[in-house]
This record gives sequence, structure tokens and C-alpha cells, in this order.
Amino acid sequence: MKVMKFKLTFCILFSILLTSVGISSVHAQMGNNLSVDPMTEGVKKYRAHLFKEALVIFDKVLQKEPNNKLALNYKSLSLMKQEKYADVVIHYGNLLKKYPKDTDTLNNLGVALDNLDRHTDAIKTFYRVLEIKPNDVTALLGIGIAYGNLGEYADSLYYFDSALKIDSEIIKHFQLLSKELKIVLILPIFEKRAEGIY
Repeated sequence: MKVMKFKLTFCILFSILLTSVGISSVHAQMGNNLSVDPMTEGVKKYRAHLFKEALVIFDKVLQKEPNNKLALNYKSLSLMKQEKYADVVIHYGNLLKKYPKDTDTLNNLGVALDNLDRHTDAIKTFYRVLEIKPNDVTALLGIGIAYGNLGEYADSLYYFDSALKIDSEIIKHFQLLSKELKIVLILPIFEKRAEGIY
């Protein structure tokens, strides 16, 4: 039961992180380019949490412009928000063929893999991010969460601590979580510590 709760927290935590970190980089790519009608409409649908409708629009954009990175990213995020993780893994795999060192794509792939209970694959994917960007906080948190889902709480705590040392501002993201979710996220680690397991 704890693993399921930890997994739920993983989804919510990464939604917060993607909203504040990952998506902001996608929005930065757009700059003032919101005048493109289909993309503007798709982004509006995405921001309104109308992910199915947004996905249809991004697919239409990609039919005309198959290498439109912004549309590719938003399609992936729309699939992620619909919890279509198997589709997300396929889509991110294809996206990585075009952009093999895109750390946002790798991080999102790691999230999708972990949500498919492919925790070891998720950890490997997050490590690929760290090879490119050694202090990537999202990857460190992803590794911590994946280890937590495997029940490896000492490793989980190590990566959470590593992320916090790099960016103490991530505490703000945790503050957005409800008291119950904070307990679910941290309690298993401290229970194991109290039991003297590490």
C-alpha cells in the first residue's frame, strides 16, 4: 500500500515540478510565437486542462510540421496528463531519436517509466540526464522517487538530499503538497530510519 501512495505522490510531485520547471522551459521556447493559430489554440486547451482536445490540435500541427519541437513536447505532456504512460514512453522514445540530449524529454520519459512500474528503467533514464546535466534537480528527485518505489529508502533519501543541496528552493514545491502527501512521501523513509534499517 505504501508503494501505491508513494507512486501517487510521485505523480503529484512531478506535476508540480513539470508545471513550474519543465513546462516553463517549453513556454520559454515559444517566446512571443503565440501568434501561430493552431499552436496557440493547442496551448490554450492544454492550459485549460483539456488535454484530449489539445492532443488533437498538436497532432494536426505535427501532420504539417513533423519536426515541430514545441508541438512534440506539448503532445508528450498532453499524453502524460492523461496518464497514457505506455503511449508517452513510445512518443518520448521517438522524440529522443530527434533530440537525444534533451534533458526535459529524458526526465519526462523517466516519469512515464516509473508510472509503468519500470523503476529500474526510470532510474537509468534519470542517470542519462545526470550525464548531460550533473546537477539536474528533477532527475535527482526522479531517482529518489524511483528508489522509493523500489523500497530502497536509503538511496531515495540520498537523492532527495542531493537535490535539496543543489536547489533549496525545491522546498517550495514540497510546501505546495498537502500535509497528507508530505507524510506519504517522507514517512516511509523515516520509518525505515527509526527501525534502524539505515
